Amino acid sequence: MSRVVGGRYELLKKLGAGGMGAVYLARHTTTYSRCALKLIHDHAEDGNSHARFLREARAPAEIGHPGIVQVLDAGIDEDGTMFVAMELL
Repeated sequence: MSRVVGGRYELLKKLGAGGMGAVYLARHTTTYSRCALKLIHDHAEDGNSHARFLREARAPAEIGHPGIVQVLDAGIDEDGTMFVAMELL
């Protein structure tokens, strides 16, 4: 599994999947730090999905509570795949 998402996250192993997407163990290509990377399924998208996705990805980052997983990064890959990088618990 040698796919790189967002130009910086190498997928290492699939951790799980659900109705909206899949979560992978990933490694940042520069720092080699590991994270959980959520990829959103294409069928979960609609006309406003990119803007809504990025807005929802920012919300936990703005809260900054120890009981909420830390969002490290979010974006849209060159192929249109939406992703969120989160701390690995």
